[in-house]
Amino acid sequence: MAFGLTKKEKTQLTDLLTTLSNKHADLESAVTEYNEALTATKEFVSGKAAKWQDEFDDKSETWQEGDKGSEVSELIAEWENLDFGEAEAVAPDSIADEVSDLRMDAD
Repeated sequence: MAFGLTKKEKTQLTDLLTTLSNKHADLESAVTEYNEALTATKEFVSGKAAKWQDEFDDKSETWQEGDKGSEVSELIAEWENLDFGEAEAVAPDSIADEVSDLRMDAD
C-alpha cells in the first residue's frame, strides 16, 4: 500500500481546492453585499429614530408625558436599540492554506 496520492487523486485535490477558492470568493462577495445592505438599513433606522426624536422633543411636556407621548418614546427607544449584528465570512483561506500545506506523500 502506497502512502501518498495518485496522480488522479492529486488532480482531484487540486480541483477541490480550486472549487473551494471560487466558493470562498463568492461567499466574500455575498457577505460584502449583505453588510452593505445591512449598513443602509441601520442608517435608515437610525435616521428615522433621530427624526422622530426631534419631533418628539418639539412636543409639549404634557404631550410627552401622556399616553401617546409614552408610546412614541417607547417606539423611538426600540428603534434606537435595534441590533442587526453583522455577517462575517468563515475563514476558508486558512482551510485552503492548511490543505495546500498537506504533504502529498510520506517521506
